[in-house]
Amino acid sequence: MIIDFFREIKKPVNSFANLKTANALLYVMAGLFAKERKLDDCILINENGNLVEGISSNIFIIKGDKIFTPPLKDGPVAGIMRKQILKIANKHGLKINHESSLTEEHLISADEVFLTNVISGIRWVLAYKDRRYFNHIAHQFIDKLNIMAFDN
Repeated sequence: MIIDFFREIKKPVNSFANLKTANALLYVMAGLFAKERKLDDCILINENGNLVEGISSNIFIIKGDKIFTPPLKDGPVAGIMRKQILKIANKHGLKINHESSLTEEHLISADEVFLTNVISGIRWVLAYKDRRYFNHIAHQFIDKLNIMAFDN
């Protein structure tokens, strides 16, 4: 996947930010932006300029041996797949930071980036602008999710 930031409309940080609601205008506009630019997805930012989520996905950034995802206080949807990734990371002793805000610098310096949602599962990001990413950790999470789902 090739991604970029959608900066025209910022996601508000309020008590409804973590919920999926009927107000999808921000996501529709981000989708149109992505389509016009032949992107696979866009990263939304909140009113504070922090990285929040993809158009229909939570975002995870890998740097070294650490996994980062935006904290709920920044406004990402509290998705089911996000919860599963956090559960897997904790179970396997992976270092995960879901309490600190993320910025474009985190994306630029990342080793790997992937997006998650319950419909598409885990989708690996290949590129942001000139930056290219690996997909080793994303594959490990896919394997672990499959084991959780299909291992009796």
